Amino acid sequence: MVLYLFLRVLFYKPISAFLAKRREKFENETRQFAEREKQIALKEQQTRQLVEQARELAQKAGEDEMAAAKVRVDQMLEAAQKQAEEILVRSRNEFEEEKRAAREVMRVEAVTLAVQIAEKIIGRDFTDADNKAFVKKCLDTGGGNNEE
Repeated sequence: MVLYLFLRVLFYKPISAFLAKRREKFENETRQFAEREKQIALKEQQTRQLVEQARELAQKAGEDEMAAAKVRVDQMLEAAQKQAEEILVRSRNEFEEEKRAAREVMRVEAVTLAVQIAEKIIGRDFTDADNKAFVKKCLDTGGGNNEE
């Protein structure tokens, strides 16, 4: 019994203190581990949020790019239509000008032919003065003014 008391006094306090320190250290490490797990979970959540934001931004950028591409296509189509309209107007104007020129040529040929017919009917050659007077008379009376 003396030995028991002796050993108890000699070893109990140091062993109890050692065990208490060990328990405290273990509890501390457990708390730190739990805190680290919380931090990791928080970091994972933040990472998921960042990934989701990045996905949303990428989708929005893709949508913005599609909208911009649609605008560019619309602009190109509008420019092409405008160019086609300009070509059509220019072609119509050229056609009208050629038509007017052809009518003028036909009018001159008709007057020349009329002068030649008149020369044959009358039986004499017209002078330049006679031709000009005849042409003027035909044009003034509307003989060559038909716009159809």
